[in-house]
Amino acid sequence: MKPKCYPATHYAAACPHAPIIAALHNSRLLLRSSIDGTVLRSIQLEVAFAARCRRIRWFESLQRDKNGPIPGEQSISSRILLADDDTVHIFDLSDPKWQATVTGGSGGTGNITNVEFGFTKDEIIVFSDFGLKATIWSLLTKRGVEVRDPKNPCRGHSFRPSSGHLAVLVRETMRDVVMVLSPVIQRLENIFSLATVDAQGLEWSPDGNWLVTWEAASAGFHVLVYTADGNLFKNYFGGQRPDTPGLGVRTVEWDHSGKHLAVKDYENQIHLLATRSFNCIAILLHTGTINSLHASVWQEQIDASRNRSYVAAPQPACPPRQIPASGDKPPTTIKSLQWHPKDQECLLIHCATENPVIHLWHSSFDTPRITPMPLSRPGGRTEASWIQSSDVNPETPAYMLANGLNFALSHVSDVSESDKTVDMSFSAVVEGLGPEDMFDEGNSMDLSPIKLSHEQFSLGLELAGDEVDDTFDYRRHLAVAS
Repeated sequence: MKPKCYPATHYAAACPHAPIIAALHNSRLLLRSSIDGTVLRSIQLEVAFAARCRRIRWFESLQRDKNGPIPGEQSISSRILLADDDTVHIFDLSDPKWQATVTGGSGGTGNITNVEFGFTKDEIIVFSDFGLKATIWSLLTKRGVEVRDPKNPCRGHSFRPSSGHLAVLVRETMRDVVMVLSPVIQRLENIFSLATVDAQGLEWSPDGNWLVTWEAASAGFHVLVYTADGNLFKNYFGGQRPDTPGLGVRTVEWDHSGKHLAVKDYENQIHLLATRSFNCIAILLHTGTINSLHASVWQEQIDASRNRSYVAAPQPACPPRQIPASGDKPPTTIKSLQWHPKDQECLLIHCATENPVIHLWHSSFDTPRITPMPLSRPGGRTEASWIQSSDVNPETPAYMLANGLNFALSHVSDVSESDKTVDMSFSAVVEGLGPEDMFDEGNSMDLSPIKLSHEQFSLGLELAGDEVDDTFDYRRHLAVAS
């Protein structure tokens, strides 16, 4: 299918539950069908806000079992938020009259550094500048709960998939602490300190049984696994002695079933841990020579007309090194690898090339495929992603390439007529909201934090230690705002 290009004034975002693409164009939020490009809904925004908008986020269900997201009302809900440095607007695609606005989302403590939906569509989390606090706003009660001193606005918090408990990594009294909040009401249920020097993030396992965290590279290679109730279960040092620094951990990722944990280090190795004992079962390396009877090697070729194709490479094969020899043309740099969310045998490869292209591999392909993705207005960095849709057959996956000026859509193959069904319950809605309509008192919220005193929020959950209670009482991390 020939890619189609559409204008935008911000990076487009694909809905995780429906074949819809959201993109800003001038002062409107346009929601398009990813199948045929039809505008399903157009929402008028304030011109000043549209110019300042920095983030577009869809609600994505976090309720999962071993087979992936759990179907249900939360899974099919399509709410979307837009945020600048101070204000957040939330829209509901299934209800054109519903809208929420959070002004002063950071509570006057600087700009918003990150904002995203919580475990349900009825809450959002706003992180303020300088790691001062994170505020969990309820869109139902119009109240917020503040968590002070969060360490990382992106990977420093995680929702437990099976129950919705929120774990937040905070820093206090020169040590790392994890706070566990209950779902919906955000009550502090547990708090425990980590055996780390400078933890970089945390992540619940897909089954909710384990909580993993890892040290900064400066503290050496160290991964820690905790039980759901906060007890240390395993220290993993990557085969090194604890007193040997090494190059440290870059990141960690769980597999979808929760049976394996992948740990990537700064030596370009991936350690695979089995969750029965969290012992290493394999280490994946970047080899300089490939010589295997069980693997095929494909080499990209570019002819004089700049056409790209793949040919089978004889073995043993030596992949090009990242640093070329003097006078050689540098190899193509891979920016991202993404498996299709439903078809685990389909891989999207996004490379940094002069002319935008997408590389595709599937176990059923005779050779890998290369799709040119011409953008009518090139410029800036490009981002590629699968279009996750419950309506598009996994045999014909759709994908997108975007920059800050436009985006292009394409499919692996033509979609059959039976797959072109889109939920059109909101397809005829084109809104022309003016400032008065957008900030109608019945649909928007001006949420200004009001802290409760320690006595009002006494939970009786304190860490053991000799700290002065008035100064280092961990209950003060939480405050309720309304």
